[in-house]
Amino acid sequence: MYKYILVSTLLLLTIQYSLGASNLKGCIPEDQYNPQTDYFPDKAQVLNSTLFNVTYSKSYKVITTVSNNMQYVLYQCGTPKPDAAQFPNTTKFFSVPVNSSAVTGTTPLSYFLLMAITNKMTYTGSAKLIAAPCILQGIEDGEIKELSSNATIKAQQLASVDVVFQGSFDKSTNNSVASYETQDPGPLHRTGWVNFFGMFFNAEADANRVFSEISSNYHCFANTSQSTLRQRQIKTKSVAWTTYNAPSSYNQNTASWSISNAAYKSKLSTDAGANFLNLANSTTDVTVFHELIKDVDVIIDETYQLNSFDDFLMAYQINTTEMQAKFKFVANKVVFRQDGLENIYDGRDWFQSAVAFNDAVLQDVIRAVYPEVLPKSTLPLWLRNIATNEPTLRMTADNCTTEVRPQIYEDRVLECSTMFDDSSNSAFTLLPAIFTIIISVAITFFF
Repeated sequence: MYKYILVSTLLLLTIQYSLGASNLKGCIPEDQYNPQTDYFPDKAQVLNSTLFNVTYSKSYKVITTVSNNMQYVLYQCGTPKPDAAQFPNTTKFFSVPVNSSAVTGTTPLSYFLLMAITNKMTYTGSAKLIAAPCILQGIEDGEIKELSSNATIKAQQLASVDVVFQGSFDKSTNNSVASYETQDPGPLHRTGWVNFFGMFFNAEADANRVFSEISSNYHCFANTSQSTLRQRQIKTKSVAWTTYNAPSSYNQNTASWSISNAAYKSKLSTDAGANFLNLANSTTDVTVFHELIKDVDVIIDETYQLNSFDDFLMAYQINTTEMQAKFKFVANKVVFRQDGLENIYDGRDWFQSAVAFNDAVLQDVIRAVYPEVLPKSTLPLWLRNIATNEPTLRMTADNCTTEVRPQIYEDRVLECSTMFDDSSNSAFTLLPAIFTIIISVAITFFF
């Protein structure tokens, strides 16, 4: 009898302490609900992202995705489910924190890694598309399962988890959630979606910390690059993100060349200190295309099929000595591709980790355009210089050494504030996000 009272009292005290300190990692025990208690002391700080927002009540939070005005009501497990009549009839309800999830695409994977919540991921897509080493390790270990290619079995798998994160809205299922991280227009807008995913796991504190660390490192890189260029009076360079579209049945067997004006690429380029060729132009006339890029200093080629510099020159029809002398990016050998990090099936990490780790992306862009701003020993990440034959690094489960950053990143991602500090081992320091793993793992273990 006394033992039961003591255990109950300790449990209640633990719950009350947890409520005062941070969001719960589990349910409120039966009959412990208090309508006056704020069950979400940690609230998402949505500072940059524009395609979702959130409002908080004491026992539930409402996420709205802007593009389709869809609402998701996340109520603390153990509290009453809010009255559906208060919300649009398309609203979906989730008891949080969710304990199981499926991720059908690849871009959300890095957000799970950043918050150290891959133990909440039950299913993911094909391993052949995944470049994240620690997700591949989870699949190899059987902790994460691949979704079946059989439609019936896949539907059963998706129905068995608390939430399914996917790239499009599906009103036919109650547990599906559409995320639009790749559509948010700026680099830190995209990083900010860590808050979106974190809210389903009551992981706002982790998400806020992750965003703050990446944002701080990003702004440090931007300020350092621009101030260095001014101090050294380095001439401003121009950069273009271009694509060759080979003839196919989809384009009436007519080749074309295009220049991207994507907002996040513009922001990355200008924050690096470069002029961004913002033309949003596509042409089937290579002479017109050549005229558009004739004064560009650096090319970032986004063509998926091209692998070598010779392939690039052939596709862009710059394949004579006379032609090559006309273009600075060819003469100076500064042509980059986004295939620096891939899995063994050519699955690009650019479409995965680069969506979230935008401080590292900015570091990579600076290295491509103004390498003199960074330590000489800085190594490439996603942007590989094909003109100098830099190799593609193939990532496997063997590269998984930490939950947050795979080993292949640890010796390549710089902490901007200490990158010229001798005590930082030639600037190769881990991003501050790594230091949060001890806390994240402790929370996961104890709750």
